[in-house]
Amino acid sequence: MKPHRIRMAHNLVLNYGLYRKMEVYRPHKAVADEMTRFHSDEYVKFIQNVGPDNIMEFNKQMQRCNIHILFIDIL
Repeated sequence: MKPHRIRMAHNLVLNYGLYRKMEVYRPHKAVADEMTRFHSDEYVKFIQNVGPDNIMEFNKQMQRCNIHILFIDIL
């Protein structure tokens, strides 16, 4: 579900024809070295290793990285 402001902006871009003048840049998939410029090494390692099958093993790291709330629906 998109937030209302994103839907509004998208509709404005379409209805005013601004999309015809836009250039779309697709980002490349960041590697770990690039991610550590903005995130801690601990966070990047956590993201690389966690998954639905082993999420319970990372409970402390999830709390430390402040993302434990994101996974409530999985549990």
